[in-house]
Amino acid sequence: MLQLSALPSMDASAEELGTDSLVAVEIRSWFLDELMVDVPVLKILGGATVAGMVDLAIEKLPMELIPMVQRSSAPTSSSDSEPTLPSNASSTSKSSSEDMAEDVLSTPSTEMSFNLGDTRKELMSYGQSRFWILGAMLEDPTAFNIVFVIQLTGEIDGEKLSWAFRQVTYRHSALRTRFDDSDEEPLQEILAEPAFQLKQRKISSREDVSKEFARLKAREYDLVNGELMDISLLSQSSSQHFLAIGYHHINLDSMSLQNLLRDLDKAYRGVSLGPKALQYIDHSTRQRRAFNKGQMNKELAYWKKEFPDLPPVLPLLPYSKVRARQSRTSYAHNRVDVKIPASVAKSIKAACTKYRISPFHFHMATFKTLLARVLEIDDLCIGMTDANRTDLDELGSIGLYLNMLPLRFRQLGSQLFAESVKETQSKVRNSLANSRLPFDVLIEQLKPERSMKYSPIFQAFIDYKPPIDNKPDLFKCALGDEEYDVGQTAYDIVLSIVDDTKDPIVSFQLQSSLYSQEESETLTRSYMWLLQQFSANPDSSLDSVSLHNPIDMEEAIQKSRG
Repeated sequence: MLQLSALPSMDASAEELGTDSLVAVEIRSWFLDELMVDVPVLKILGGATVAGMVDLAIEKLPMELIPMVQRSSAPTSSSDSEPTLPSNASSTSKSSSEDMAEDVLSTPSTEMSFNLGDTRKELMSYGQSRFWILGAMLEDPTAFNIVFVIQLTGEIDGEKLSWAFRQVTYRHSALRTRFDDSDEEPLQEILAEPAFQLKQRKISSREDVSKEFARLKAREYDLVNGELMDISLLSQSSSQHFLAIGYHHINLDSMSLQNLLRDLDKAYRGVSLGPKALQYIDHSTRQRRAFNKGQMNKELAYWKKEFPDLPPVLPLLPYSKVRARQSRTSYAHNRVDVKIPASVAKSIKAACTKYRISPFHFHMATFKTLLARVLEIDDLCIGMTDANRTDLDELGSIGLYLNMLPLRFRQLGSQLFAESVKETQSKVRNSLANSRLPFDVLIEQLKPERSMKYSPIFQAFIDYKPPIDNKPDLFKCALGDEEYDVGQTAYDIVLSIVDDTKDPIVSFQLQSSLYSQEESETLTRSYMWLLQQFSANPDSSLDSVSLHNPIDMEEAIQKSRG
């Protein structure tokens, strides 16, 4: 789950082990599946140690399981017979969470219950409405396309796979949804039948896979008629295949993709999918009902305290190719990918262990320092995501559950980086503890100025993907190469960290309407240099380190001289 090279200390917290909100959901699912015990996500992310989680699990252990517990001096791991899920995404759910959710909640249901033929209309969820409105404003209809391709080695029964996919679309009505606002309200409508199916095609080379990836990136989805996804099995031979999935972000998040693949794998193998899953349309209606009934007042009060006034709009970088913002009708961006050197990755890990923080906190603290130093500001806001699956029945569901959290920081240059990163840890914990409030509701409450020139509340964003398990197979096939494109965002600057145990990668995406590729590379180099300095000496003050590597500066001088 966390790709640890050795058993962790019982005093280590989940954060220290690299856990984010998505992995916390997976940990919760493991406890539910293996021990029938619910360990809340907020407990996991709130600083709970390994020993603390074990103690909580023992306290909640059902009586009927106690005779089966074997006393041991060291923890043992159970075998995992669940199907394979891709290793690139930020989280997977390795348990049959719907089964356990139904057991815990004592909700009667029947296996493979799909309610075929049912139709229904409701308001779009808060998140869906945001994508719908933004999509209408942008010139590029492909801005929110997400593409995932994975190589599969082994024999696949194409007819059985197509049948399995159809069962999954019946199980999850989110895959049978159309969107419309012809009735003057943004509505989601459940269709009796899906508007798409799994296709099969023979290919002759890997070049055909690249072409399919490009086609899916440029695909225009007809949301009004329920065309939400484009999924194909590309077969190069009887034992070499590629599963290519493209979809619009309006109705799925990354964890939903994992749930889709898990259920598809189960259906293909003939394994029970379990009791009826929570439908996303039910989640969206109960979310609105909860807010309207005041059940989110505590969370709202927290966020209003965090934002007694609105943070200033992020200034442009001093080396921006433009002097002023213009209205944007496209979210095209420049991208820079850089591997974190092994020595720096090792130093970051050591610092995280020493200060009992996670790599995410380290990167967030470095990112905010980078922005504060380059832009010469002391009040800034950075966005992050939360899986937002706090209820048991949401763990195995498919839909747009993902929530956005705005973290506001007051930067003090004399502060030590070690102090800054602990402050960051506290800020992240408090934000996650109040993450139930939809970001779109917060926007309505804070009433920031709406503009096509910049996104509301924050214009910088961070996305961290921790190390995750490499699963053995999918559809009884071995997994190979994979490729993922997460689409475009409205933010000026996006920092993504894929914290792979072998080759951790930092990616910067900057709006191409504001910054050139060269300017994007300049910012990336500054970030990497800060990482190197802070990981080597976390007791450095934030304003004592340099923004530019002397070697880079010398090369720039030589280049300018011709």
